[in-house]
Amino acid sequence: MIRHGQASFGTDNYDRLSPLGHRQCELAGSHLRNLGIRFDAVYSGRLARQQSSAESLAKGYSDHAGTLPEPLVDNAFDEYNADNIFKAYLPRVLAEDEELSSMETSIYADRELFQRAFSQVMDAWVKSEPHGQNTLESWPDFLERVDSGLRRIISEQERTANVVAVTSGGPIAVAIMSALGMPDGQAMRLNYGIYNSSITRLRIGRSSRRLMGFNDIAHLELEKESGLVSFR
Repeated sequence: MIRHGQASFGTDNYDRLSPLGHRQCELAGSHLRNLGIRFDAVYSGRLARQQSSAESLAKGYSDHAGTLPEPLVDNAFDEYNADNIFKAYLPRVLAEDEELSSMETSIYADRELFQRAFSQVMDAWVKSEPHGQNTLESWPDFLERVDSGLRRIISEQERTANVVAVTSGGPIAVAIMSALGMPDGQAMRLNYGIYNSSITRLRIGRSSRRLMGFNDIAHLELEKESGLVSFR
């Protein structure tokens, strides 16, 4: 599973790769090619940043020896809708945190303040606390959606297939949670530390899931270039 490259945080359209995001994913693709790993299938979520990341991954991977398969787009690997969750739970968070409420007008302009509010919002979502929106995807529904995608890969691919899923931090955290039996809250906190374009490896079968590697950014570190590593 590969997290998308850096998106466009702080702009009108977050769901768009930055130039750095494209480069991060190209480096990931060339790294996987140089390791000699051949893939039987590529999956991607529907979001623009995910599909653009899959394209840049393929660009970096391609050479005379082979290319990546065309991505199979599956909404199971979409990220949770952070905007909807934030809107649903922010009033509750502000009502419970007077200090944060006093700085409400600065939340969207201050990264640290936004992360503080966002963490509390996500904790409320994971705990399935009440909110005022009827169409919000619940945490249990999100878990089931991601798990259904993993099950589909198992059913559609051969047992020994190498598969890459280009996705986001949330689905990666859920897959790790499933493999390690982690509590829900720990899985969400794990999500906050997943690097852009990082590689997480799992061995998934019909009856078992094992984590084989997490958050690998060797393809960025080997460049020895400041500014290549990012979380957002």
